[in-house]
Amino acid sequence: MSRIAPTAHPAEQLRLARALGLKPLRVRDRPGPAAPARLRIAATETLESLMQDAMLLAVLRAIDIGVHEIGTEAAGDGPLLSLGRDAPHADATLPGLVSLRGSAAAKRAAWPALRRLRRKLLDA
Repeated sequence: MSRIAPTAHPAEQLRLARALGLKPLRVRDRPGPAAPARLRIAATETLESLMQDAMLLAVLRAIDIGVHEIGTEAAGDGPLLSLGRDAPHADATLPGLVSLRGSAAAKRAAWPALRRLRRKLLDA
C-alpha cells in the first residue's frame, strides 16, 4: 500500500488502492516495540556473538538475567555492564571474557562487581 502513494495518509492509501482494484492486506499481529533492556552490555564484540559465549551466559546466570533481557549500550537506561573495555558510565566493569575464562583470580575479582550489579538490578 505504501508504494502506491508513500506520502498519503493510511486512509488515503486505502482509498487509492480500492480505486485501483487492489485488495488491501492488513498485518494482524504486529510485534510491539521492543522492551528496554534490563541490562545493557558494552563490549568490543557484537552482542550476537556474545550471546553464544558460555562465559557470558554464566555471568548472566550469576546475576539472574536471561539472554532476552540484555541489550546494547543504546537499549534503554538500565544498568551498564562493561566487558573488556572502559565505559565511563558503566555500573560494573569486568575484564574480557577471555580473561575471565583463563584466570581464576580474574573471576574472584569480578564477584564483588557482579554482586553490586545484581543488587542494583533487584532494586530497579
